[in-house]
Amino acid sequence: LNESGEMILVGPEVSKDLIGQFRSSDFPHPLPSACSSLAAEVDDLFENANLLIFSMDAQGLINKWNRASVEMTQYSQGEVMGKDFLIEHVALENRDSLRQVVDKAMQGKGTANFELPLFTKDGQRVDLLLSVTARRDTAGNIVGVAGMGQDITERKLAEAELRRVAADMRALIDSANAPVFGIDNHGLVNEWNDKITEITMYTKEEIMGRNLDLADWISPECKEAVKKVLD
Repeated sequence: LNESGEMILVGPEVSKDLIGQFRSSDFPHPLPSACSSLAAEVDDLFENANLLIFSMDAQGLINKWNRASVEMTQYSQGEVMGKDFLIEHVALENRDSLRQVVDKAMQGKGTANFELPLFTKDGQRVDLLLSVTARRDTAGNIVGVAGMGQDITERKLAEAELRRVAADMRALIDSANAPVFGIDNHGLVNEWNDKITEITMYTKEEIMGRNLDLADWISPECKEAVKKVLD
């Protein structure tokens, strides 16, 4: 990584661009055999990585689409090469933010951990966690954009399920026919359901964040016993 956070491949005449076709035909002069071998290894690494790896030219057209990209989206290289694929296959509400990320990369400002929903060939939604950066030629000129993406669809589904379970638990606690309260590790109230509000006549807004063993609704003679229990 250079000082701007961009990934570059270090070596004589090797860094034609970040994530592109690392082949000797891309370079203006023949590469030494060692460099050609390294370039082939890098290209093979990108092609077979389990991350979605793509690159675009200065016009935003796809010129690199690895095997994982094909598997995640169901679109072959032939179907996406030379096209404005990413913009065309994200939801309308995400297109402006994606264009902003691409435009920033073209100015040399990379973006990490950018969440982007993409739609596959059969219409399924895939949630990606992208990192996008500029591609540069051997002279350091920006010639396009490159990115890597991780499929976080299952993680997003798990997070949604956790939120659903939490909402169900919240509804259960609030509607329980028994007083329910909770405290954090500092002894401050962080849970107060409807039934305990009915019994004590203290609302959630009045009691949340207060120190339970000092609360006005506990009789003085019981405070010490309550404190021992909570401790």
